[in-house]
This record gives sequence, C-alpha cells and structure tokens, in this order.
Amino acid sequence: MSTLSDAECLELALIAKDLQDGVHLLHANHGQEYGGITAMLTSSALVLVAEEALNYFGQKKQQERIGAIDRALFDRFAHSVTKVRSRLKLLDDTDKGAERLIAFLALIRQQSRVLFSHPTSRIVQWLSGPYRPDLGAFFVDEHLVGTTHSVLPMLGFDPGTLAGIESGTFRNLNEFSFRFAQRLGTFCRELGDVLAACGYVTDLAPEPQALPLVITCNDFVGDRFYRAIGKDWPALPLDSVATLVQCLAHANTALHLLPVMMPQESLLLLRIQYLTAYHGMSTLRKLVPALTVPDLDELILSNRKLRNMMAHYELRIAPGDGQEYDIDHVVQYVANASRAEIASAVRDRLTWMSTTLGAHANKASLCRVRALLGEHS
Repeated sequence: MSTLSDAECLELALIAKDLQDGVHLLHANHGQEYGGITAMLTSSALVLVAEEALNYFGQKKQQERIGAIDRALFDRFAHSVTKVRSRLKLLDDTDKGAERLIAFLALIRQQSRVLFSHPTSRIVQWLSGPYRPDLGAFFVDEHLVGTTHSVLPMLGFDPGTLAGIESGTFRNLNEFSFRFAQRLGTFCRELGDVLAACGYVTDLAPEPQALPLVITCNDFVGDRFYRAIGKDWPALPLDSVATLVQCLAHANTALHLLPVMMPQESLLLLRIQYLTAYHGMSTLRKLVPALTVPDLDELILSNRKLRNMMAHYELRIAPGDGQEYDIDHVVQYVANASRAEIASAVRDRLTWMSTTLGAHANKASLCRVRALLGEHS
C-alpha cells in the first residue's frame, strides 16, 4: 500500500469512527422491549455509512491505493440500500420524487390494513374493520419517533414487494428483513477488515448497552390517526399527512432518540441530524408551500457544500497553509462556522420541526383516538 495523503488519512478515520458509532447504535437496542423497532428507526445511520463507504472505496484511485470492498450486499440489496438511505432525504429523493414517495406511503397504508385483517374469515374482517388497528405508533416521552407505516420504507421494501403481500404473511417480511440485516452485518465486517489493514481498528462486537430511555407503543386505526394529526393541515389529503408524519418521526428520532444513544461528539450523529434538518425542510416546503419558516441560521442549514460533506466521505478540500488538517478545520472552512455552531443551528431547526408538526401528534393528544383493540403501553 502506498503512503496515504493527509486527506485520505482523515477520510479513513471518519469512516472508521462512523462505522464504530453505527455498530454501537445497533447494540444499544439489544434485549430491550422495543429493541426491534428502535433498530429499525435507527438503521438508516449504519446504511448511510455502508453506502457512502462503498462509494468511497468504489472510486478507482481508492481501490488501487487503499483497497476494495466486497459488493455482495449491493448485488443482492442495492435497491433496498438506496431506499433506506434515501429516507434521510425524504421527498428530496431524485430517484422517485415527491409524488412517488406519497404514493408509496399510500400503498403502505392500504397494505397495512391487509396485513392485519383476519387471514381466512371475511366476516371477521368486516365486523372488526372499524376497530382493528393497522398502525402502531412509538413514543419517547410525548414525542412520536416512529410508526409502523413510516418504518416499512426504512426496511428496504419496494412497492412491488408490498403490493404482493396478503393477510397473515408477516413471515415473508420478516425473512426479507433478516436477510437484509445479515448481509449488512457481513458488509460491516468486511469494511472493518479493510480499515484495519489501513491501521484503523474498529470493535464490531461491543458489549450490548442498556437503552437509557423508555419507548412506549399505542395502536391506532390508521385513518383516525391521520385525521387527528391532519386537523392542522385541513387542505392536505391523508396520504400527504402520512408523509408529514414520516418527516416528524425522523425529526423526533434525530432530536430525542439518537442523542441519548450515541456519543454527543459523534460526527455520525451530526450527519444524521443535519441531513434530517436539511431535507426535512425541503419536504415541508413542497408539501405545505404556505408554511412560514423562520430564518434559523439559514446560511448554515441551506449550505450545499456542507450538506455534501455531511452526506459523503471524500472531503475534496486541501488543508490550508499552517492549519492542522482535521475535521473541525474542514467544517469551519466549508461552513464558515464551528461544529458547535452547526450543531446548535441543527437542534433549533429540528426543535421547530418537531413543535410545528407535532402539535396534535403527541402521545397525550393521540390517546383519545387509540384503537379499542391492540397494544397500549
């Protein structure tokens, strides 16, 4: 291996640290009552690391000088990886666009009713329909951090897969998710091996950590759930309200869930928070053009170069004369702001999104429209 440049050393160190934080994030869910749903809500962090690491090592100059990574994950689950990663972009998903995402969430709502219907009796389906929950919602304190509808895109299911499901076929979805997660784990091990050969060692089998918060669950009839939240947006159809709920869940996850599961100095945490704030605002402006958005450090939160740095690993910036080449100096150069100033601006934007979208989406407000059947904690 030829000598690494200062830029390459920093880039590899960033990948290794993000990989470490992403793996620790998943292990923090181990053994928790809702560990599975927490893993689903936070899986996009590790998928972001996987896709961007592959992009980094996929460049010819990196492959020849540093090493290559096996593509088995992407040969089998390329679409799923792209879609899970693109959930961070919400409606700013150039592969499908805003209309297709709204249509996808409409399909999820429809098929969720199919999944939870009685598998054999149409009479039972008809009698239980008005009371049968088809949506589970998860909360940290009063904050909605996810729903079963918003989570399904995070698992990599495409519209074709969901369109073909029938009542009682959870096994098929579980098998797909298991194979996807297993292949993602194999990829992380292979990435760790390449990084170790470059001198950047990661611990991919950390001790499970207790989740330092309580997640609760309530079940709902989906249409009643969306109508209750949509009272603030009377002009929006329920399918668009479902997309706003996805945006709210991402904002609350980034604001209230991830910070207590990851080190405060984690760059991966800041990446997720920044991308959520950046693309979340694109979502809101497209869905609710009349929405008045306060000017919260707009120069930081709309900085395209900073967004690209948060989304990718190749920095493409040479160290300045007389400056130490580290991530804090790179961030300062790109954003003309310190890491602390960026983190503060991002928290302010996420807090505004959470408050604006969550007026009637908190646990207390939604308690009145819970399904008569189902789980409530």
